[in-house]
Amino acid sequence: EGYAMVINADCRLCVGSTVMQGLANYAKAGLVHIYRHDIDMNGNATKQPSGIDAFLFSTKLAQLIPDSDVLCMGKPWWDYVVPMSMLLAGKSISSPSFPVIHHTTHPLRWVMGGPDCEWAIGSVEAFKLLDWKRNHHEMHPEIIKNTQIINYDPEWT
Repeated sequence: EGYAMVINADCRLCVGSTVMQGLANYAKAGLVHIYRHDIDMNGNATKQPSGIDAFLFSTKLAQLIPDSDVLCMGKPWWDYVVPMSMLLAGKSISSPSFPVIHHTTHPLRWVMGGPDCEWAIGSVEAFKLLDWKRNHHEMHPEIIKNTQIINYDPEWT
């Protein structure tokens, strides 16, 4: 049984292999989605409450992630399509309560506003891929509501 981890290119792991093995145990049943922790100029880490920038899952579940010519890692809405596709397939989703990936802050590479912006284009594609009929403001709360929180296990050290 293999596992895959997809991580945004501007993020880096901040945990060791023992922690990753612990997280992989959760990925047996579904998806582990990981929120990034932004690092400021002083080295302080702050959890980005809407920035899902890494995914850990069994390779058997890879086919549940829909193909798209529009969405890819780092684009608006892709980070919601992955966990929602697992939920819609009846798989569990979980997320660590502790930092796993760090992200050095930088200016936004996309902006909201107008029908031709990446955020709007991504939302149309996400809604199509997931057959989402609800309001776009409901997708992230749906992910949060259905996420099992993974607390740090001291045996992972």
